[in-house]
Amino acid sequence: GKKSAKELDFNVRAVKLPTDIGLLRSLYQSGVIVATPGRDYDDSYCIEYARRHGGYVVTNDQYRDQKQTLKEFISKHCISYTFVGDEFLPNPDFRFQPTNEKN
Repeated sequence: GKKSAKELDFNVRAVKLPTDIGLLRSLYQSGVIVATPGRDYDDSYCIEYARRHGGYVVTNDQYRDQKQTLKEFISKHCISYTFVGDEFLPNPDFRFQPTNEKN
C-alpha cells in the first residue's frame, strides 16, 4: 500500500508533498536526487554544487538572501522556468556563459 511522507522519512509540510511519493523514494534511493541535512540551508548546497561542477541551477528562487559574493554567479547560472500545460519551458531569454568562465 501507499505510505505517507512521514513514514518515508520526508519531513515536509503537507502543502509541499509530491503527488508520487513512491517515485520520489525510488529516485532518492537510486541517487538521482539527494537530500540536504535538515538544519542546513539547502540553497547553499545547490549553488556550491553548480559552482564546483560548472553547472547551472534551474529554479525560480531568486536567492535574495545569498552573500553578495555569489550574486554574479547566481545571475549567470540560474535559469528560471515555467510550465505551459504539461510542457516545461525554461527562460527563453537566458544565455549560457562561455564554458571557460568559472563565475
